[in-house]
Amino acid sequence: MADFRKHLAIGQDLGSVLVRGLRESTFLVYLAISLLLLISLLSFDLEDAGWSHGGSRAAIHNAAGTAGAWLADFFLSLFGITSFLLPFLLAGYGYVIFQQARDERTAWLDTVLQWLGFGLAVTAATGIADRFMIRPRMVLPEGYGGILGREVSERCFQAFGTTGMTILLVTLLLAGVSLFTGLSW
Repeated sequence: MADFRKHLAIGQDLGSVLVRGLRESTFLVYLAISLLLLISLLSFDLEDAGWSHGGSRAAIHNAAGTAGAWLADFFLSLFGITSFLLPFLLAGYGYVIFQQARDERTAWLDTVLQWLGFGLAVTAATGIADRFMIRPRMVLPEGYGGILGREVSERCFQAFGTTGMTILLVTLLLAGVSLFTGLSW
């Protein structure tokens, strides 16, 4: 409360102080979710009960408990090894929201395009991981590209062959990253 009074005393209106506080809180929530997801993914155990199966033992070994085992199984089943990028992307997006406190209000179209870019980048990355990933010694529920990567790589391979699929998926990945981050190649 003293912080609000101090900001009001130096001429800032209450609305801008509250908006900044909400943006900071949003960033902290994104950071906490990202950390929970990263811990869940890093401590994934295929024998824990999760989204895709019941598990073979009663005790959960995931560091984030039952919820972590379920989250890790869900994301690794759907996105494969690409899931390990998601916590960092979420934390980065939370930081972008925090930084927008200095900018004017963000247009809804910008937000839609950012999430479209995120979806494109993740989809292309899962297809690339499924088809071209060097197989590390890691057991994943649905392969290295996950369910999404398997479907994307199979459809693209059937339609375009190896070369065409590679060109298409890399182009979609780079376009998605550009839309999501604003990065210019």
